[in-house]
Amino acid sequence: ALNLRDAEEITTGLRVEFCRINGLRGPSTANVYLS
Repeated sequence: ALNLRDAEEITTGLRVEFCRINGLRGPSTANVYLS
């Protein structure tokens, strides 16, 4: 099972990835990637 710290690290990583994709390819591509 994941503890809270692990969950926070995963969430932060996803947020950074989202921002990176959003910056490179635009919001629409980032939204498609995450959906």
